[in-house]
Amino acid sequence: MWAVISRPSAIAVMEIMLAARSEPDLAARLREAQQKIDVEAHAWVLERLRERPRSKIGRTVKRYNRLFVAAVRGLALEAVFTQNRAEVEKSIAVLSGDPAPPLSGSRHKALSRYF
Repeated sequence: MWAVISRPSAIAVMEIMLAARSEPDLAARLREAQQKIDVEAHAWVLERLRERPRSKIGRTVKRYNRLFVAAVRGLALEAVFTQNRAEVEKSIAVLSGDPAPPLSGSRHKALSRYF
């Protein structure tokens, strides 16, 4: 997810999201697109949970997904403004809870089409 959300095009999407606060028509279109992305992201999280039977997240999956996406978006903006990607990536590692990248392979490619 970090590899996708930290891209310049994804940062631009976040900037447009911020600008849409004063443009109701644009905000409505963005909300519709974001809902589609959320459905796919939710499905991806459920797949990961099925791979980890020890997980007890259950009905709060949507909340965890939303929290993670929001945190990564904020960190991506921070990386742009602080110009310190290495430090931000350390925070991403903490969020992922795993030394492996939190998003790779086919899911990275699937999300890339949005940014």
